[in-house]
Amino acid sequence: GGVEDEYGVPLVGPSGQLLDKALWSVGLTRDHVYVTNIVKCRPKNNRTPTLEEGHHCADIHLVKEIELVQPKVIVCLGKVAFQYFYGRAASIMRNRGKWFTWRGYDIMPTYHPAFLLRQTGHELVESKWQVYYDFKAAVEKAKAAMPDYTYQSPEKPDLLAQYAALKESRHW
Repeated sequence: GGVEDEYGVPLVGPSGQLLDKALWSVGLTRDHVYVTNIVKCRPKNNRTPTLEEGHHCADIHLVKEIELVQPKVIVCLGKVAFQYFYGRAASIMRNRGKWFTWRGYDIMPTYHPAFLLRQTGHELVESKWQVYYDFKAAVEKAKAAMPDYTYQSPEKPDLLAQYAALKESRHW
């Protein structure tokens, strides 16, 4: 999105703020987990990237990131991320919350925060609970693999303040 383009950091706008609340609710903060994008640049008119765009960009950059980070668990936020790891077009609605394996990594697909921001009423409440339980399952699996790792800071980090200098350095 636009805010992410300004800062050069994934998920720091409204979607990112919602993500931070969801992570906090399950005992995670973003300064203790790795967050990245499948597609590293925003498509025109902020449209959802195509499956082909996701594959092209991820095959170039994401695979290298994963090799460097060596995550214990990968949570896919939304359809584009899910379909990249799943390897084909498939419904995020039918597959969210279901574990699968990609190149030896445990993958959990769930809804993207932007999807939650578009929901209202009962659908919003239901979707938020689903994401909460998906994140809880991911935390349990990560803690089983790395029980001594610190997953949460004592206070929620303010990402916009944290990345303000980066934002300023990006304006020429």
